[in-house]
Amino acid sequence: MNVNFFPTRWRALLLAPLLVLSCSTGFAQVRLNAPHTEPIPPKWMFGYMQSQWGDSFGYGYQASFLDHARALRGQDNQYGHHQHPADVIVLDMFWDGLNWDWPKNMIWDNGRFPNPKQMIDELHAMHFKIIMNYHDSGFGSEWLNYMRDDFAKGLDAPWLDFWTAGSSHEQAVWDLMRSVRGTDKRLAFMARHYARPSLRNHEGNNGNGLGIEKVPNEDDIEKTMPVHWTGDVEGSWGGFQESIEGVVYSTDGAAGGWSYLHTDTPGHSGGDDPELAARWIQFSDFTTTTRNHGWMGRDVWSWGAEVEKISFDSRMLRYRLLPYIYRSAWEIWENAMPMTRPMTVACPGEADGLKYQYFFGDSLLVAPVYKKAADFPGGTMPVYLPRNTEWINYWTRAVSAGGQTINVTVNDRAHIPLFVKRGAIIPMGPEIYWIDPTQHANPLTLDIYPLGACRTEKSALPSVRPIFSRLLA
Repeated sequence: MNVNFFPTRWRALLLAPLLVLSCSTGFAQVRLNAPHTEPIPPKWMFGYMQSQWGDSFGYGYQASFLDHARALRGQDNQYGHHQHPADVIVLDMFWDGLNWDWPKNMIWDNGRFPNPKQMIDELHAMHFKIIMNYHDSGFGSEWLNYMRDDFAKGLDAPWLDFWTAGSSHEQAVWDLMRSVRGTDKRLAFMARHYARPSLRNHEGNNGNGLGIEKVPNEDDIEKTMPVHWTGDVEGSWGGFQESIEGVVYSTDGAAGGWSYLHTDTPGHSGGDDPELAARWIQFSDFTTTTRNHGWMGRDVWSWGAEVEKISFDSRMLRYRLLPYIYRSAWEIWENAMPMTRPMTVACPGEADGLKYQYFFGDSLLVAPVYKKAADFPGGTMPVYLPRNTEWINYWTRAVSAGGQTINVTVNDRAHIPLFVKRGAIIPMGPEIYWIDPTQHANPLTLDIYPLGACRTEKSALPSVRPIFSRLLA
C-alpha cells in the first residue's frame, strides 16, 4: 500500500500499524487515490434510480414508461400509487427498439416512443432526471452526434452499457458532456466497471451463462468520470455477497479508489426472493449510489407490500441522510477517503479479515445481512464493534462497548444492522421525495450521540434551526 495516497492527517494513523501489518491481506488490497481524483457528482445522483430490463414490465413504450414515473410520484397511472423517494428513471435499450447494431442502436424507435422530447419534458416536470442506455456499435463522431441530439432533447446522463479495453470511449463521451453542459458543471454518467471477486456474472468467460467476470482494465482517468456499476451480476445470495465485497473491499471497488460504484439491485438475473431483495436494497442504500435493475420485476412494488415498505423506509432514511452523504462525498474529493470505508481503512489492524461490514462515512457502521436469516445459527449475526469508543444501535439506542463482537438479530428484515459511533453528530434533512440541488436541507436536524449525559440548549446553533434528536443520557 502506498501511504502517500492517504491525506496527511491520515498518514500518522496508518504508519504505526503499517510497519507491523504491511504484509497482511487487508493492507495489500488498499490502493486509495490521491486527493482531488474523484469529483462529486450532481446532488441528484445520490437519489434513488429506478431501472428495469424486460419488455413485459411496461418500460418499452412511452405511455407505460411515463406511468412508471407517475406511480412513483403518486399520480394517476395504470400501476397504482406507489409514492417513493426517487430522482432518476432509467430508459434501457427499448428507446431504439432493442437494436445493438449501428446505426439503428442510436436512432429512436418512434413506434415505441413517438415524441421523446415531450416525454423527457414530462419527466422533468415530475422532478425526474432521465438516464438512457447506449451500446457502442459504430462508435465515432457520428455516434457522438446522435448522443448530442439526445442531450438537446433533455437527456440528463448516458448509461454506457459496454466495456472496452482502456477508457477512450468513456473519455470521448465525458468530453462531449463537458462541451454540451460546460466544464464548470458537475456531471454524471454510468459506465461499466467489473469488480472482483465474482464467479456469478453473466458477462463471464463462458459467454452466455455465468462465469468469472473480466478483469477490469480501465485507465485511471476513468475515476474522474463517475458513476460506475459492476455489470450483470447474478441475483442470488452468492451474487449479493460478492457484490458487497466487490463494491467495498476489492481493489476494483472503494478499496482501490473506485468510490462511486454500485450494483444492479437485487442482481441482474433472478432476484425474485423477497428476503434477498429487501437485504440487497438496504445495502445499496448505504453505498454511494443506489439503483434497482434486472431482468425480473424491479419496481418498488415487485416483491409485495412488505418489501415495498422496507424499500420506502430504507430510501427515505437515505434521503434524510443526504447532508451526511454529501459531506462524505466531499471527503472522497478532498481527502480520497471512500464513503463505503473498509474496516482495513477505518480501523486498521482490528478486523482486517472482515468483508461484510464497513463504515459509511466516518460515523456509521453498516453490517448488511448477507445470508438468509435461516442460515444464521440462532437467528443472529456477529458484528464487530471497533475499540476506543462506544457504539449505539441506531434502531434500539442500545449502547455497546467497542473492541468486541456482538450478535444482532436478523429475523426482523425491516432494518439493516446500523451502529453510530458515540460522540457523532449526524446532519439530517427532512423527508423529501426528490432532491432539489438548489436547496439546502430545511430544517436541518442534528442527530446527536453525546459522549456522556447532557441537555439541549435552545440557543445552540440558531443559524441551522437545529432539531436535536436521539439524545442519550
